Amino acid sequence: MRVDWETSVLGTHHALERTPVILEDGSYNEGWTLAHRDFHRALLAGCASPRLDAIATSLRDSAELYRRWYWALTDDHQRDIPGEHRRLKDFALERDTDQAVALLGAHIERAPQALIAYAQENGLDSSFA
Repeated sequence: MRVDWETSVLGTHHALERTPVILEDGSYNEGWTLAHRDFHRALLAGCASPRLDAIATSLRDSAELYRRWYWALTDDHQRDIPGEHRRLKDFALERDTDQAVALLGAHIERAPQALIAYAQENGLDSSFA
């Protein structure tokens, strides 16, 4: 059991849970972006593969613009992002890879699906055909 990895997952999750996405003035909290990145990096560190880590980090960094558009453009109030992160933490610490992979896939795909729906609802999808 890797206590240092578990400690990192717990610590970064704790910081993420206590960092609001939206500030009191209604603006996007840049601190949340950093806490979110750190939590997902901590989860991935458990794989102990520098190559996989580099690929996933590159993909996550490339998707940052889309995450921001998701927050600005969509109205996804049914989503429980803190709950998703809590379950990801729990599955990872329990070493339940099947559940963690399934949830992570859904977690990652939610924002692009919401943005595609937004584009379709607003007649923006025809420009991509």
